[in-house]
Amino acid sequence: MAIKEKVLADFVTEVQNPEPDSVWKIYVDGSSTRQGSGISILLISPQEEWVQLSVRLEYRATNNEVEYEALITDLQAARHVGAGKVLIYSDSQLAAQQLTGAFEISNTQLKLYAEAFEKLKASFQEVVIQKIPRAENQAADELAKLASSLSPIVITQPIKQVSFVAHVDQIEGLTFSSD
Repeated sequence: MAIKEKVLADFVTEVQNPEPDSVWKIYVDGSSTRQGSGISILLISPQEEWVQLSVRLEYRATNNEVEYEALITDLQAARHVGAGKVLIYSDSQLAAQQLTGAFEISNTQLKLYAEAFEKLKASFQEVVIQKIPRAENQAADELAKLASSLSPIVITQPIKQVSFVAHVDQIEGLTFSSD
């Protein structure tokens, strides 16, 4: 685990860009299957360095919920690497349009996700979401499918790890009941 921590720390050191106007590109996707739910994020630094994250969620989520989970996690990852401006590419019409204000959010759970996204968004200079066709989001799509289809791994000994919070109810400052 110390090696993984060093690799992540080295990556963050290499890709952090002191130029505040530099834009990070982020491709996100979520997948919900009978085997489980997963999200993926492809972060591309201003220097074209790639980081791929694939996260299996610890609970079953709807397709729309996993898309929001991916969007929230991408902002957490972007903040972690020091990005100030991000351009997010998502193939989810619903989530992208709801977060840009084009579609109304009528689902209570999705409203909570949107609030969490907005709270994270405030820590950036600029966040732009762009809806793209699924064909242009293939790398993130494949990673999300992989995360949702993997069987959970049982670890018998505690490990030290660097992780991103993927659950909206764990974001600092937000509390709600899980109905």
